[in-house]
Amino acid sequence: LWDVLQTIAGGGQVADAAIVIRLGLHGAAAELFALSPIVGQGWSEAVMPLVLERLRPDQLTWGRIAHLHNDMAQFAVSGGLLGLSAWLLMLFAPIAGWLRLPREARTLRRRHALLVLVIGAAVLGLPDTYLGAPMTLTVYVLLVAAVVGRTAPHPGPLPSGERGR
Repeated sequence: LWDVLQTIAGGGQVADAAIVIRLGLHGAAAELFALSPIVGQGWSEAVMPLVLERLRPDQLTWGRIAHLHNDMAQFAVSGGLLGLSAWLLMLFAPIAGWLRLPREARTLRRRHALLVLVIGAAVLGLPDTYLGAPMTLTVYVLLVAAVVGRTAPHPGPLPSGERGR
């Protein structure tokens, strides 16, 4: 990574194809965000043709590129500042949910699990798409619900006539 950063800083050509593609995607994302910083360019099918036309031929050698491989870039290009706000809300909403729990429910175990989920989603979204992909977004929401979701107080034993219903 250090060598790559030195090469980029020195104006040299990076040899790693995956990094070359991602550099192209980041450059295209910055350009497209600047063109429509408030509302963005639209989602998925609207964005990727605009991105692909900004890439060099050597950045298109791995075949179909379906997204920007970075959640922040994807949300910024797709929705502008509104999209970035939506991404940040999805990322940090679990913390607000935890803060709304009753004090006795805010255990260290829950806080730890929640921080692992939030930090994990942020980190996993840097080199690829995490919250921007339906499957991983669903997993994130379900795991957060399991960690932050309130559990109803146990009602106690069932009356004898209601057993087995």
